[in-house]
Amino acid sequence: STNRTVPVYSYVPAVFNGAPPPPSSPCLDELPWVKKEREAQEAKQKEMIAKQKRAEEVAKAKKKSGFFNQVTAIAKDIGYQTVSAVESGVHSTTKAVTDQVEKNKVQRFHAAFPDYGPTEKLLLMSSGKVVSGGAPIQGELYISQNHVSFKGIYKDTKTNPGQVVNHDIIFKIPFASIVSLQQATAEWPGKDKTVAPTLKPAVDPKDVPTALMLFTNDQRVHLLYQFSNYKDLWNVLDHHWRAIINPNYMPAAGFVPVSPTAPAFDASPSAPPAYDEVSSSSPLYPNLK
Repeated sequence: STNRTVPVYSYVPAVFNGAPPPPSSPCLDELPWVKKEREAQEAKQKEMIAKQKRAEEVAKAKKKSGFFNQVTAIAKDIGYQTVSAVESGVHSTTKAVTDQVEKNKVQRFHAAFPDYGPTEKLLLMSSGKVVSGGAPIQGELYISQNHVSFKGIYKDTKTNPGQVVNHDIIFKIPFASIVSLQQATAEWPGKDKTVAPTLKPAVDPKDVPTALMLFTNDQRVHLLYQFSNYKDLWNVLDHHWRAIINPNYMPAAGFVPVSPTAPAFDASPSAPPAYDEVSSSSPLYPNLK
């Protein structure tokens, strides 16, 4: 069999009736990059204390008389300098690799959504699945300054028997169109997890959320699950959304909004779609029974 790519299929989100549910409780964890910077500063401080302690040990050893003590002091000094050089090299290499990984993510984002332009800053990228037309679609979700964007592939094996036809599935949701964010649990009807699950809001304290439901002002609900870095995804998504709908919101640990309820929105069926539909009609997915 061969693989070939054909034009984009329409993204088909689920639909909800009436008012959306209130958002899940706000995420109070510090943002990933804030945590990363704090941990880097703490590690730097710890390293400085360790260096000071080593210097004091070497100075103390040098003050002792006798050939053996002097040799020991020199050995300690050389050993500490070697350790310090190795640690510095490791830190530099790790930073270079991390920087390159982040650069690659930004390049993938702008290649997938060139219409955003270079000023649209990428905040987070995560790999996982969305539900479109009842089908699970594997791809990459991008959280940027103004949008929640997704690009995935639907593998069509039935339209042309013997061939795998890859259809791009794309959506772009403006943050301003989101009226509620819900953490959710994913439930499958059986043991087969290759099919799309049912997502339910995680309202019970015993629930362990692993999925997300994004309700938009066009009566659509976007279903996300099995994402690689779920906690960071929820963290960034919730903080950034609340900061956009409430200019006074400060995305920092410990802050609780005065009113964690959904803002007013136009729920009329004629409201324009907040996501990009590639065509006016949504084709069926041949793999679905």
